[in-house]
Amino acid sequence: MSIQHRLNRSQTRALAKLKDASEEEFQEIAGIAQTPKPAGDVYKSASDLNISNLSGREIEEIATKAVREKSRIEQNQPRKDLPLTLEVKILVMARLGIPVNRIAMRLKVNRKTVLKYCGNTSLLRILRESLSTGCSVFETARANACPESLVRSIALEGETDQERFRSLNWGLRTWDHWYFNDIDRRFGDDWPGRIPAQLVGHALYYFTREGDLVLDPMAGGGVVPDTCLAFQRKCWSFDIVDRLETRP
Repeated sequence: MSIQHRLNRSQTRALAKLKDASEEEFQEIAGIAQTPKPAGDVYKSASDLNISNLSGREIEEIATKAVREKSRIEQNQPRKDLPLTLEVKILVMARLGIPVNRIAMRLKVNRKTVLKYCGNTSLLRILRESLSTGCSVFETARANACPESLVRSIALEGETDQERFRSLNWGLRTWDHWYFNDIDRRFGDDWPGRIPAQLVGHALYYFTREGDLVLDPMAGGGVVPDTCLAFQRKCWSFDIVDRLETRP
């Protein structure tokens, strides 16, 4: 497409970002780029223009809007507590940094079983391949009967904390008065006293480093461990309510 429409490097790089951000938006622009403008037709938006008439910055703006819209939809997607298989439970607990003997005791299995699944390379490969094809975290989680928190932690692997904030569509606040109006429904379950994951994310960003251990003595709906998974922190969580099948 770049050669066909004589795009410059800036336009080509922006187009690649758009393809990564939204296959639908990319296909829409690709279709328009290959279709001659009808006589007397009036275009209503930037994406309705022939792609060669858009600057790299304009294409990037379309990509940014697509990312934000995708994030907004995921953020408000209703979540359900699904019973987890033994191997998924072990993988989640292992990624939260819970020791093998504690996992074995909690799930009432032997250490060999825990060691077999705590690195679960086959499941991790399936999830990574699904994400690499453009499937969303929500779609990948549902297709593989995994919690979204686990899939999201894989999707954000290798990113810096600042990049994770951008990927989650959170604004990073540098001042010390944090006021968050909205609950991010991607993190934690519907629960009394549910706190915004953005608040937890800021605490992790300013006061911990990747791989640090976070103690959550009143886990509730699980906002803290879900956020720790996204930011590659370890987390030990406790609560008086026992939900072994969904929150081991």
